[in-house]
Amino acid sequence: MSIKIPVQARKFIEKEVPRKYRSRIPALISDAYALAEQLTHDVDIFNWKLGHNHVGYLKRIAVEYMLKKAIDEGKLPFIYKINSNKNKSSWHLEIETDNAIITTSQVQSKRAIARPAYFRDKLQEANQLSFTFGSNTVDIKNEPYHLLLTHGYNSKTPSFINLGFPNQYGWVDYINLLTEPILVKNHSKQEKDTKELLVDFKEFTKEVTNNGHKQQF
Repeated sequence: MSIKIPVQARKFIEKEVPRKYRSRIPALISDAYALAEQLTHDVDIFNWKLGHNHVGYLKRIAVEYMLKKAIDEGKLPFIYKINSNKNKSSWHLEIETDNAIITTSQVQSKRAIARPAYFRDKLQEANQLSFTFGSNTVDIKNEPYHLLLTHGYNSKTPSFINLGFPNQYGWVDYINLLTEPILVKNHSKQEKDTKELLVDFKEFTKEVTNNGHKQQF
């Protein structure tokens, strides 16, 4: 016999990632998109017709890079680790809050969630938490919940950025971070930061593309 434990998804999202920190995420993702677009013009391997077709892939890498950098610099109060998929052919960023693991995905619409993947399926199992009663014992499954950060899509700036609580059917609930108050950076400082970031991101991207499955973030 099992009993599902309900969770108030919206309150859980707001508790794990308070508004103070949610307000910083849109600027990070917008900067990531700008870096990816700029890289297609500055790096020969991407600066041609077929290379431009990979800008979506670069955006995915850039978003995870910017989030990792923000955590490293103390701008987001979380920790992270890099995990692989089941056959270790690709790697992804997992951000850890007090009670959740956040992964990211570039999707086609604000209502879409990430495509099926073994690591996400395993994480989302925790979103159907349950008590299992044995004969004389109580086995409690106590794992972090899974939150998903989606962004997209085929544009130079993100048209949506959602932080939400998914299950195998879709969104339980989500917050579109572009509809909340956003931390705005000083324009002149942003231009300087973008130039510096581009240098770092070029090196980072070279390492990712050169090492294949040995991607380092």
